[in-house]
Amino acid sequence: MAIDDSPHDDLREGFRGAIDDASVATVPVAATPVAEAPPLRRAVTAHDIDPLPETPVVPEQPAIRRGIGSLFDQRTADAPVTEAATALAGAALTDAPPADAPTGAEALAVPAPETPTSLEEAAGAAVEAPHAAVADAPRTDTAALAWIDPATVAPKPEAAPAPSPAFDLVPTRRERRPSVAAPLITAGVLALGYVGGCAFWPLANVAPAVSAATVDPAPGHPLAVTWPADGSAAVGAEGLGTVPASSAARAPMASIAKVVTALMILEKAPLAVGEQGPSYAFDYADSQEYWQYRVANESALDVPVDGTLTQRQLLEGILIGSANNYVDRLTTELWGSKDAFALAVPEWLQAHGLSGITMVDPSGIDPDNTATPASLVTLASLALANPVIAEIVAMPETELPGAGVVENSNPLIGDPGVVGIKTGTLSEWWIESWNLLTAKDVTIGQTTVRLYASVLGQPDEETRASVSRTLLEQVEQSLQPAPTVASGTTVANVTTEWGEPVEVVTGDDAEVVLWDRGTPEVQSDYEVEVGTASGAEVGTLTATGPFDSATVPLVLEGDLEGPSLLWRLSHPLDLLGLQ
Repeated sequence: MAIDDSPHDDLREGFRGAIDDASVATVPVAATPVAEAPPLRRAVTAHDIDPLPETPVVPEQPAIRRGIGSLFDQRTADAPVTEAATALAGAALTDAPPADAPTGAEALAVPAPETPTSLEEAAGAAVEAPHAAVADAPRTDTAALAWIDPATVAPKPEAAPAPSPAFDLVPTRRERRPSVAAPLITAGVLALGYVGGCAFWPLANVAPAVSAATVDPAPGHPLAVTWPADGSAAVGAEGLGTVPASSAARAPMASIAKVVTALMILEKAPLAVGEQGPSYAFDYADSQEYWQYRVANESALDVPVDGTLTQRQLLEGILIGSANNYVDRLTTELWGSKDAFALAVPEWLQAHGLSGITMVDPSGIDPDNTATPASLVTLASLALANPVIAEIVAMPETELPGAGVVENSNPLIGDPGVVGIKTGTLSEWWIESWNLLTAKDVTIGQTTVRLYASVLGQPDEETRASVSRTLLEQVEQSLQPAPTVASGTTVANVTTEWGEPVEVVTGDDAEVVLWDRGTPEVQSDYEVEVGTASGAEVGTLTATGPFDSATVPLVLEGDLEGPSLLWRLSHPLDLLGLQ
């Protein structure tokens, strides 16, 4: 039971008064030997005092003990001590107890005086005894109270408070029971997070799979031409590597050989468009030579006596008027002689891939100047690539000094689209060979295509012209565009992990110009995303032929819907890319 210290206030005050009185008194040094005094075992504290009989046994009172201890400390510090008293106190405090001395509580007990009749007497007796012992005891250097067991004098723990009765006016708080709401709320938050995450998770890991389909474009129209009954012929178009021909046999090409000569001249003495080049003088002898050409039944043009002709004028006379005297003069000026020129021809022909041509003179008057009709188509393409030659052969006429106005010998000049190139004629009693090399630009759809026709060995001038026109018209008809990749052609198949496959198809016809059953190259480019509606454009398809190309849109044939919420919730690993 807890003890209230308030009833002992008077007792403490009495202790303080008694101790103060004793502390100021002089302690006499007794002559009696120290041994007669009882040894001081330890300092006495307040809790060693036996309580009054009517007072129940009380546990240690920390407050009282501290108070009495402080009083002893004050007395020891303030009271004057003689040398004898100091020695006596030191001996009393340092002497070790005998072997049979009591320990524990018995050692701490002080011989009980007569039972005091009051608290005041008990307090006085408790104070006087230790002071006498201290005064008579000798002092030593040993630490004070070293023989006392600290565990014996340690403060005892206070008793635990008794539990409150059940009927306490202030009821104790009840222990909280675990709530089921927190787990439910946590589970709900996690569920909402899962649903939201699945519903809005991007589809990068489950993007639609697109597989390309095989696209087989339709071939172009077959080349349908009627070859001439006499002689031979060939047709072609710019940019093609093959040239259809009625025959691969060589035939005299006559003045078409002048095209080779003009190319060789311009390589040896180049001219730009609009330039005239060097001038060459002519006299009366040159004019007389012109008449000799005419007597020999060769094509020729008169020259300006005591005048000049430029390189450009001479080339115009060669390609438009087919003047043999002009080509012989220019080649002699550049190569030294016609024979030297003839020796240089084979190397030039080989360098330009014209293996089907043979030349022995610059004018072509010799029947041994031969060529295959197909090789002449290649020659025409090469010649028109030179801007000076292309400009000259397209002229209907030209005016030259000494010769006057010279009309183009090509009978097809003036026809729509015809741009040249050269005639060639051998008409003798023993040979009739009317030849024509022609180039024509035609528009097919929105594409311009340059066509070529070479005709050799025709019986007359009219036939070579009509045969050439017919061949060019037939080639033009064969090049009319047709749907090579029709609208609705499947280009790709789109599949998803949650829906039906959808096809990517062409939105329009892809029409290109093709040559003789040729097929275009097809290339498609598309990108499909989830949520694209049917009919939406997702890319393009490009068909490329030898002359042009066509690009058409690619569309979805059906809706490409996204995954449902149920699919998302049931396929989290797919969404995360872990499946």
